[in-house]
Amino acid sequence: FGSSDLMEIFTMQEDGSGSRQITNTTGQNWGPAWSPDGRFIAFASDRDGNNELYMMNADGSNQRRLTNTAVNEFFPSWSPDGRFLVYYRADASDNRDIFTLELSTGTVRQLTNHPAEDVYPSWSPDGSKIVFTSERDGIYAIYTMNTDGTGLQRLTGLTSENWYPAWSPDGSLIAFHSNRDGNYQIYTMRPDGSNQARITVNSTDDYSPSWSDDGSRIVFHSTRDGEREIYIMEANGRNQTRLTVNTIDDRWAAWQP
Repeated sequence: FGSSDLMEIFTMQEDGSGSRQITNTTGQNWGPAWSPDGRFIAFASDRDGNNELYMMNADGSNQRRLTNTAVNEFFPSWSPDGRFLVYYRADASDNRDIFTLELSTGTVRQLTNHPAEDVYPSWSPDGSKIVFTSERDGIYAIYTMNTDGTGLQRLTGLTSENWYPAWSPDGSLIAFHSNRDGNYQIYTMRPDGSNQARITVNSTDDYSPSWSDDGSRIVFHSTRDGEREIYIMEANGRNQTRLTVNTIDDRWAAWQP
């Protein structure tokens, strides 16, 4: 997860114990994502000026830069076979589109090309789809597409904002946060957009869900106790438990496979 004023990356046990800082730079470090085999963490950082993609070993060693552009890249997500990262890029005019990076060759491919923002992509567990947030219909909604950018389908309505979709490990559900009921809360839905259900209920904001490897639990961050802190709950929203206690923000938690 990300923490501290300079947004460093930390790891901890699933009960919140054993917190350990694994980046230490003068820049921001964003959006950590575990590789499918749990050996590596991809993330974005502006340590060298602009935001680029980086990768490190699970213990923070061997940090290396993956992209080298004049623009900004954010929030990588791994393909299930570990060969690709999908992420979004903000160009010189701050327009945001989705790209893939093949790790073995460095080949970059653009998947979306739209004047509205396309952000926060997440790869389906079977490798066939990418889910993401887009403003292309006038408000932030959640869409899926094939991994070559074809087959666009909108999953959520256009009367509220819907963000940060994350596939369950078995591919049967997508978790996300939405302000459809006033404040941001966590919801789930089927991959076709059906059966949308709210699973957190409180008067503050809950964000950025991520699934446990067995799909039984969800980790997320919330402002319910003042600062942004990391919480865990069962996949149906029961037994919500706070994991971090800090005077600074903790956010963007991701579960190690």
